Amino acid sequence: MYDYDRIYSLDLNELRAELESASIDLEGHNNRQSMIQALLNKAFEAKQKVVTTGVLDIPEDGLGGFLVYEIDSYRIKLLNAYVPQAFIDHYGLQKGHIIQAQLHEKVEGANCCFAVHIETVMDEAPEKVA
Repeated sequence: MYDYDRIYSLDLNELRAELESASIDLEGHNNRQSMIQALLNKAFEAKQKVVTTGVLDIPEDGLGGFLVYEIDSYRIKLLNAYVPQAFIDHYGLQKGHIIQAQLHEKVEGANCCFAVHIETVMDEAPEKVA
């Protein structure tokens, strides 16, 4: 399992070291976002299960939500994971729920990864919240 939260919390120097240990060329990766994306891409290429835990933010009803993180002061950023509306409806998810989700790599034309499985909601099985 690939711990997205650990990578996301690293500072620039720690990210550089992580790229080097993963044998990823540093050239072209000069900011936090590109470094994290390179590490994520490597994990997805290796078919690793990528899991993250964040707080659900629902900016507009009916359009899904995003997992936001304390490190970003709970603001939506490009590296946040998208939570499809189908999960929100199915499990009765609400803004502020702490969600652990398995991620899928971003698809062409998309800005971020997206949840493909909700593992826990508020440290419980998602079915218990519904």
